Amino acid sequence: MGKKRPRRVRKAQAIAAARFLRQQLGLVEYNGIDARQVLKQVAVLKIFSSSQDPDFIHEEGFTRSLGNGKYEVYVNRDLPEGRDNWTYGHETAHIVLKHHEEFDVDNLLPFEHWILNREANIFTTEYLMPEDKFRQAVRFPLTISEIARLKNIFKVSWQAVINRLDELHIYPKAKIEQLFCEQRRAKKEVEMAIATVAVAEEKGQVYAMQKDVLRINLDENMRFTICPRCGNTDFSEGASYCKMCGLFLYNDCIECHAHNVADARYCEYCGNETTLFKAGILKPCDDATLYIMLEELLSREVVTEFDQEGNLLAIRAKTEEDDLQISEEDLPF
Repeated sequence: MGKKRPRRVRKAQAIAAARFLRQQLGLVEYNGIDARQVLKQVAVLKIFSSSQDPDFIHEEGFTRSLGNGKYEVYVNRDLPEGRDNWTYGHETAHIVLKHHEEFDVDNLLPFEHWILNREANIFTTEYLMPEDKFRQAVRFPLTISEIARLKNIFKVSWQAVINRLDELHIYPKAKIEQLFCEQRRAKKEVEMAIATVAVAEEKGQVYAMQKDVLRINLDENMRFTICPRCGNTDFSEGASYCKMCGLFLYNDCIECHAHNVADARYCEYCGNETTLFKAGILKPCDDATLYIMLEELLSREVVTEFDQEGNLLAIRAKTEEDDLQISEEDLPF
């Protein structure tokens, strides 16, 4: 008797299987899951590179059944962070849902493959971002910083978080896209403003930046080498607080107390706020991205364009093309 063919997406079964796996693995209370480590418990993991093997340039991952309940899973090492964890979860789904055992996966129609992949995506969504945990983790008002926090907590991609917010009717995808459009528009406005500042500096005008990009170094024990609040560098060997301003000299998580890198706004281990972020010394990542962009802009040479009457037309960063010194006479038409 041949294997059956998929006829419909078994949504309830996929969700139930994901919840059962989390319970079986003792992961019910955890938010972020390292799907790679779990996958290695049920299959032999092999890594390939789409950049080095053109035959797999469009592949993120796939599973091969070796028979007798044994599997090989191939995952593209060139996937971006978050998307890789999703792929490990997706391939785990094919195994847990017994797609290779129940269906003739090598001879399915495109729509039938879509059904199985849809089931695997439903499984992966609940497996990596369980509804109850996800709803508890969301904070309002929803901003790009908040979406980034959720992305880090659940170890998934931007798109996965956006889709989850939309499908749970927490925040519609159209409004999220609007948030990103507003951010891009704001950055363009700031780029022009800062380019103007750069021109003013070139003309010898004094301009004081209100915000500087924070640069904090850590020693081998992850303690600050310079106090990010007052600039003090004179610390005793075992000091935990700055003697000048009283600031705690580690960027620890306020919840699990793990040491974090200097620029971490949220704990890389549990997703809660760090001490520097809580103290307001580190700004939200939107602002941090903005400050870094400003610093990069101010480090570039700026080109100004004027009309014949001397009115300013544009201010932009200098490019390689500007060094070619091509005049109108050099053009062929």
